[in-house]
Amino acid sequence: MSADRKKLYTVSILALALPILLFAFPEGSRVYAALLLPILALFASFLIKKRSVPSIYKNQVLLIISVGTAAAIMLYYLSGLYFGIGKTASYTPLELLTRALPLSAVILSVEYTRGLVLGASSKPATLIFSAGAILTYVTLSGEADSINSVYAFTELVGATLAPSISQNLLFNYLTRRHGFLPALTYKLTTTIYIYFIPYLPTAAPALVAAARITLPLLAYLFISSLYEKKRSYAIKRGTKLGPISLAALLICLIGLIMLTSCRFFVGAIVIGSGSMEGELHIGDVTVYTDSGGEEVAVGDILVFEKGGSRVVHRVYDLEYTNGSYRFYTKGDANEDADPGYVTEEEIIGTVKFKIPYVGWPTVWLSRLFDDRKGGSDV
Repeated sequence: MSADRKKLYTVSILALALPILLFAFPEGSRVYAALLLPILALFASFLIKKRSVPSIYKNQVLLIISVGTAAAIMLYYLSGLYFGIGKTASYTPLELLTRALPLSAVILSVEYTRGLVLGASSKPATLIFSAGAILTYVTLSGEADSINSVYAFTELVGATLAPSISQNLLFNYLTRRHGFLPALTYKLTTTIYIYFIPYLPTAAPALVAAARITLPLLAYLFISSLYEKKRSYAIKRGTKLGPISLAALLICLIGLIMLTSCRFFVGAIVIGSGSMEGELHIGDVTVYTDSGGEEVAVGDILVFEKGGSRVVHRVYDLEYTNGSYRFYTKGDANEDADPGYVTEEEIIGTVKFKIPYVGWPTVWLSRLFDDRKGGSDV
């Protein structure tokens, strides 16, 4: 292995090791990252020979990314006309400085180092660095600090990890073809604005996650279709499989997020206990649809929220009192009925069908976390 290759792998491995180290110190991770990652970028600039990117479309691509991300943010806020707008934290100028500036330094350092690593055209080094970049952005999001359940894990995967992977694919393409500035602009624009606008649309988190996964893919497809060199028909047929496969994978992932988010008209939940044995078994995945109180009848199996947990039990009685329904539930295999009653506000949905046993991996994870009873999200 040449000396240049050793230096390249050293930088890539350090880029992967740093977010792992930051994960051990979550409270000060942003400050530590703002200190360590610029040092890594400086270190990389001395070790790795900078190679210019022979693209005549750099400025055009940078303009497309700038306008596209600004338009996406504008559409996001326009969605507030439908979903509503909620107030977020507002920051003083000093707080903005202490929050936005370190994060900007981290993003600049990561994307500058990405440009150096990808310029060396080493697939193993690119893979190692990409893993480090994804972990860095996931760690700095703060979502990884609260993984204490299967539900929290799926939230992390859908809301943070999957968008980071999607962005990383776009950033690698942009950096390799057009330099690191378009990727830097994309990340800064879509990250920093929340510190300057104290309002956010109250759209469902799953919908926001789906948009964050899809937007980089759309940007990749649009830019590549505009600026990739024309190739022969046979080669084009082969290269089309990559984006199509990626699109199919991300569409499936978006569908899974929507299904398991419990915020759309259809959802899924894994049975984690034997309280409904005879009808529903441990490991079954039940698919449910959103239901209003007037649509629920005696004998229906409800998915509802009680004490911070989601419960799947059957309605054995109901009553209409003071303008609202009360539902009395019981597990088929339980001797006693559930205490109290279920209100319309606590209902998540009505079970429509089940898929036997495919949820066992989730059950095993749930038992590993040991924090849920009666059911857990897929």
